[in-house]
Amino acid sequence: MPKEIKEFAIALTPARRLGKMEEIGYLISFLASDRAAFINGAEIHIDGGSRLNMSSLGSRKEIRK
Repeated sequence: MPKEIKEFAIALTPARRLGKMEEIGYLISFLASDRAAFINGAEIHIDGGSRLNMSSLGSRKEIRK
């Protein structure tokens, strides 16, 4: 991935970083376990908060910390 595109994606993500493959694996492992037996038809976003809107996140100052 070109550096400019990567930096742009990170800047748009409230978590201010890219996700790790392990984080996806942790969710899959949980969902496949008995602990998640009552979860049905859920859509779980693993995106560092990208789908949240600015009003949900608070002020821009809080987001940039």
